[in-house]
This record gives sequence, C-alpha cells and structure tokens, in this order.
Amino acid sequence: VVISVHQPSSRMWRAIDDVVLISEGSVVYSGARLDCLPSFRARGFRCPAQTNPAEFLLDVISVDQSTKLSEEETSLRVTQLISEWRSGSFAAGVQTSV
Repeated sequence: VVISVHQPSSRMWRAIDDVVLISEGSVVYSGARLDCLPSFRARGFRCPAQTNPAEFLLDVISVDQSTKLSEEETSLRVTQLISEWRSGSFAAGVQTSV
C-alpha cells in the first residue's frame, strides 16, 4: 500500500515501514523508516529529543523562503542532499557511520 502523508504525527511515523522523502521534485531518501534518522545523522542532521522525526525531516529537506539568506542556505542544503542521494554517497555514508 502506498500513501502520501505530509507531516505525520509521531504515532503515525512509528507505524510506517518504508519512506520516500522528496524535495524540490527529487528523491532525498528512500528506504526503511528505521534507517532514515541514522542516514540523516550520518550527514550531520541529528533529530533532537522529543521532536517528531517527520517534522524534523521535513525541516531538513525543505527550502525556507522566509528570507533571501535562509532561502539560499536551505536551497544549497537541499541541492547537496539530492546530489548525495543520486550519487549513492548518502547510503554509503550511512553504512560506514552507523
């Protein structure tokens, strides 16, 4: 079963087996939910305690358009994440870091 859920609750997040995260029309992560946070942690994005993982991940993979500077910074971050996913280095970094 495939469903699209934008910003699931923590409870719903725990019920999901596999996730696909898409930003700016490109895949940023696709795989097991249990591997998702370790994958992002290996890239320097640590989910704070007591934070909904889905909300945290959406913040990491989204472009913040509130100011020109934040848009430039977050756009660069998203572009980097997309590039790492496409090249396979995202997954490779996880295997060596987890």
